[in-house]
Amino acid sequence: MMLHPLIGVLPQYDMERNRWFLCAPYERAIRAAGGIPVLLLAQDETEQRLLLQKTDGFLFPGGPDANPLLFGEDVQPGCGRICAPRDRLELSMLRLLADARKPVLGVCRGIQMMNLALGGDIYQDLEPGRWQMHDQTAADPVPTHWVRVEEGSLLHRLVRQERIAVNSFHHQGLRRIAENCLVTGRSGDGLPEALEKKGHPFFLGVQWHPEHLAAERPEAAALFRGLIEYC
Repeated sequence: MMLHPLIGVLPQYDMERNRWFLCAPYERAIRAAGGIPVLLLAQDETEQRLLLQKTDGFLFPGGPDANPLLFGEDVQPGCGRICAPRDRLELSMLRLLADARKPVLGVCRGIQMMNLALGGDIYQDLEPGRWQMHDQTAADPVPTHWVRVEEGSLLHRLVRQERIAVNSFHHQGLRRIAENCLVTGRSGDGLPEALEKKGHPFFLGVQWHPEHLAAERPEAAALFRGLIEYC
């Protein structure tokens, strides 16, 4: 009998309409890989621990900027909209998952929250002229830059390539890396694009949006398939 792992997805939040939601490309990518997506709406640590026990794997999607107060800085002009409910929910859940060694995939904001949850920090706004374009104007499923993949990493085992083409929709990025994490992918300008936790079997964050690429590009679909297969 084929098993279909339950993939708990931390929900996105519409601040104007005060509602939780999930963008359809995440659902499609999880289902295409063989998983069943489930929205997780835990209110406290007790509920989070219960959901952790009943869910096989976890996905942290993209979204608004993290509050700079989380890493000891005042909000600067380049920082965008902040979603406090997501900050609280995701940081707490990520710390539990890291300790429990549950499989986790983080996308865009997801990789940034992973780094913050484990003690790292981020650039509030990537300085123009220092970095290549990371917030593309091309359509969602169009790759616009390359990522160099670290040989021997989980990412390398999944995509089976030393360099992959990715899309890019962010103006923040990883700065100081958490002590127990490794950067396993970088863009041409050196910005971290993939993060893994040392000693964890599947704790992977990527700065791009593979859910928009998965239908056409096997290396993007491989991230979701790897999560499902590990579960």
